[in-house]
Amino acid sequence: MVIDREPEGIGNIIDNSHILEASHVRECFRWTGENSFFIKGDLDCFAVGGGSGHFGLWVDENLYLGRSSPCYTFNNCCLSETDDFRIMELEVWTFS
Repeated sequence: MVIDREPEGIGNIIDNSHILEASHVRECFRWTGENSFFIKGDLDCFAVGGGSGHFGLWVDENLYLGRSSPCYTFNNCCLSETDDFRIMELEVWTFS
């Protein structure tokens, strides 16, 4: 998982094929080997990274609310200034 941070705490997250949008200072969170909780998705949400009841990134079904926490999968810090945040813009890419 790679994150680019802006001073406001918004970031780009890249996990081999998943990118979520934004900015300037780059940090790289590599797979720790602790677990294989790379991505989870269902009708209620999607999440990247996990372990011990926390997701590295969690987004609700409406793509409106999100949460970030440190997780065992990537040993990442919180990816936003606050644990809970509201999504203002979302850019999705696909690779073929």
